[in-house]
Amino acid sequence: MKKTAFHPLRKLALAGNPNRPLLGAKTYTPPLIAYLEEHGISPAAFQALTKKLNGQVVTPFDPPYASGRMDSDNAFNRYPLMIVYCTGSADVVEAVKFCSEQNLAVCMRAGGHSTEGYSVLDGRVLIDVSNIKGIFVDEVGMTSTVGAGVTWGEYNQELNAYGLHNPGGSCNSVGMAGYTMGGGYGYTSMRWGIACDSLLEVRMVTATGEIVTANAKSHPELLWAHQGGTGGNFGIVVGMKYKLEKLKDVWPIQVNWPIDDAAKVLKTWQDKMTKTLQDLDLGLLGFLAIEEVPGKAPGGESCTINRPYFCIRGIYSGASKDAAQAAMQPLLDIGTPSFPAGPLWQHQIPYAAANEHLLDNVEGIIPDTIKETKRCAYIERALSEQEFQKMVDYFKTSPNPYNIVSMEPYGGAINKVAPHETAFVHRNAYFDIFTDSFWMQDSEKAEAFRWLKDYYESPDMKGLWSNRYYQNYVNAEYKDWQHGYFGENYDELQQVKAQWDPDNRFRYPQSIEPAK
Repeated sequence: MKKTAFHPLRKLALAGNPNRPLLGAKTYTPPLIAYLEEHGISPAAFQALTKKLNGQVVTPFDPPYASGRMDSDNAFNRYPLMIVYCTGSADVVEAVKFCSEQNLAVCMRAGGHSTEGYSVLDGRVLIDVSNIKGIFVDEVGMTSTVGAGVTWGEYNQELNAYGLHNPGGSCNSVGMAGYTMGGGYGYTSMRWGIACDSLLEVRMVTATGEIVTANAKSHPELLWAHQGGTGGNFGIVVGMKYKLEKLKDVWPIQVNWPIDDAAKVLKTWQDKMTKTLQDLDLGLLGFLAIEEVPGKAPGGESCTINRPYFCIRGIYSGASKDAAQAAMQPLLDIGTPSFPAGPLWQHQIPYAAANEHLLDNVEGIIPDTIKETKRCAYIERALSEQEFQKMVDYFKTSPNPYNIVSMEPYGGAINKVAPHETAFVHRNAYFDIFTDSFWMQDSEKAEAFRWLKDYYESPDMKGLWSNRYYQNYVNAEYKDWQHGYFGENYDELQQVKAQWDPDNRFRYPQSIEPAK
C-alpha cells in the first residue's frame, strides 16, 4: 500500500473544505482555530505568541507556508505544524517557551542545508532563525560577532571590506551556524583550521527558554560541544563570535585534467600536499565531474557529448605568484592540465569573489527542480594509485551528467589540533570524499540511491574508506553514525547534552542522546 504523505491539514480536508462551515451546523469554528485544537494547541496561547513576536508565525493557511516549508534540496517534502520566523533572541525564547508549554516537538533551521533534510520535520514547530542577521567586526580585537541567520556569502563580503577572514564554506548560500557547529571546511582550512577552530563564543537559547553565552571562561563545555558537535543538539544557537585572520586578495586556481590523469594527480596530491603540505597558503578542492564538449553523433553530425574529467579549484593566499607556482607545480607536472579561466597567476582577486565564482564552471547548469542525496567518508590511510583508479572508474558509471565526487584535503592546521581539543574528532585524515547523486524523475530515485550507496559500500570500494563521516554531510544510511561522526568524543557530548537538554527537547534523527 502506498504510504500517504503527512500533511497537517489532512484530517480537516478529509472532513470537507475547512474554509466554509458545514451546512446545518449550529456553530462555526474558524479553520485556524480548528487546526490548532486538532493538534492540541491552545488558540489563546497561539494568539499570545503572535503578539509577543517581532517576527511572524506562518501556518498552513498562510500563502508563505508552501515555500517556507521547503529546504534547499527538493528531495525533501515535509510539513511542519507551523513556522516561527524569529528576528532576534527574544523571539526564540518565546517560541521555545510556547512549544514547551504546549508540549510541541520542534525542529530548527538557519540556512536550511541539512543534507538529510533534518532542518524541517513533519508535524513539528519549525523555529527559523534565518532572519537573525547582523555582522559586527572588531578590527582591534580581531573578532566578529554574527547572527545565526548569516550566510557565508554575506559574511565573506562583509569581512573582505576589512581585509579580514576566517575559514568557512565554499557555498555562499549555506548558513554559518549549522556549518560551523559541524566543523566547517573551507579553502583556507589548511592554513587556519576549520570554522569551528575559530569559534570563540556561542549564544544560544536553552530548552527552558534561557539565553546562555558559552566561551572559554563561561560554560566552556558547551563551547567545546559546539565546536564539531553539530547544531540543534543542546539549544538553539542565535549568535556566534569568531577569531579573525588578515586576508583580502588571493590568487584563484582553476585547473582541469583528462579523466585518465585523475588517479595519478590524486596520488601525488595525497603524498605531497595533504598531511605533508609545506606551503599552507595553498587551499584546494578536487572534483570528478562531467562536462559537455563538442562531439560527433554516429551519423557524423555535430552534437554535444558528456565527458568525465578531473579538476581542482582553489586559492593561494600568499603574496607571491612565484611561490604559488611552486606550490602547485607537483600537480601541474602531471599529464596534460588545462586552464578554463586562462593561465594561472594573472591577477589576484578578493577572497569573497573567489569563493563565490571558483565553482561556477565545474558542472554544467543543474536544473532548479533536481533532487539530490549525498554521502561521504574519510580516507585515513595512504591509498595507492590503483586504489584511486577505482574511485575514478566507478565515477565513470554515473547514470546522469550531474553527479559529482568532491575531495577536501586535510592536513596543516586541521591536523595539528588534537582530536579531543574540540568535539570535531577528524584530525588524522588525508581527504574527506563526498559524493552528490542527483535525479529528476521519481522513477530515477532508486538508481540514484543505489549508485551512491555502491560508491561507498560495494566490495571493490568499501576498503578505500575509514569508518568516519564528516558530520556536516549527514546521511540516514551511515552505520554506527555516533562513532562515525564523533568518535571517542560521543560519550562526552552525551554528558553535555544531559546537562543542557536532559529531557531531549531538541531531538531529530541522528541527534545526540543525553547520557543516562
